[in-house]
Amino acid sequence: MTTNGWRCQSAKDNRMVARTTLAVGRLALAAMLACGLLGGWPSIASAAENFKIGVVDPQVVLEKSKAGRRALAMLKQYAAARQKIIAEDEAELRSLEKELKEGEGKLKEAEQQKLQTRFRVKLQSYQRRVQEFNQELAVKQKELVDEYMEKIQGATRKVAERGGYKLVVDKGSDNTIKIVIYHRAAIDLTEKVIKEFDRQNK
Repeated sequence: MTTNGWRCQSAKDNRMVARTTLAVGRLALAAMLACGLLGGWPSIASAAENFKIGVVDPQVVLEKSKAGRRALAMLKQYAAARQKIIAEDEAELRSLEKELKEGEGKLKEAEQQKLQTRFRVKLQSYQRRVQEFNQELAVKQKELVDEYMEKIQGATRKVAERGGYKLVVDKGSDNTIKIVIYHRAAIDLTEKVIKEFDRQNK
């Protein structure tokens, strides 16, 4: 019996969950900002005369702002505590697997079957725990993204209103969805949004 198939994939799965939830949040943010900041235009012709557009990277805001770093650190701590439990389960499974291999041809059939049963029960328990922890972490990640996307939207709106921007677009990233192909550095509001975000979330 081999354990190659039960190696924990939680780290990879968690990165995928984070990217997916962040991508969904970013699309929602772009839609809300567009609707909110474009609202009230008297006409397309007059709007074009004073049109100002900016871009922002919500992921950078989350990762570089003080409040965002605190939230990410808490999520990392939450994941690390559960990963420690998973690692202990994996160590026990490896130990049982070693006993099984060393006992082949040496242990009595009843003893070998008893050991195989122990391994099978432990493996099933391990798989359930990994699944539960991944689901819990996915929920935590979604809650964080939902909460902070709303806060980032508020900070972005404030910066946009202060600077007279009619539209602010999510830049996107290679890890999620590339929304903006090109922009001038002068219209990137990310650093201003980080400062406003920290001011609002001390």
